[in-house]
Amino acid sequence: MIDVNKYTQRVKSFGKFEGCRPIVPYLYDCLMDGDGEEIGKDDAGYSVVKFELTCEEIESFDMGDITSVYLAEDSQGFVFERMPDVTA
Repeated sequence: MIDVNKYTQRVKSFGKFEGCRPIVPYLYDCLMDGDGEEIGKDDAGYSVVKFELTCEEIESFDMGDITSVYLAEDSQGFVFERMPDVTA
């Protein structure tokens, strides 16, 4: 079971994930464990990583019909969601 509350608290505090949806710090933790697929760079030149969500992740984070999330990290260390328009 995913502890969504842990990630909800992380997006409420200042820093790397402020203002993000709770799934963002969760997926960032997954990225640090080697998950995700780097799919290219966005228009700002940041690497974009794609995550295919599991049924448990979709349900735990109330993602509805969303089955994929794309993350990038800017030069100052902030992590955010990106749209899938990237160049390989």
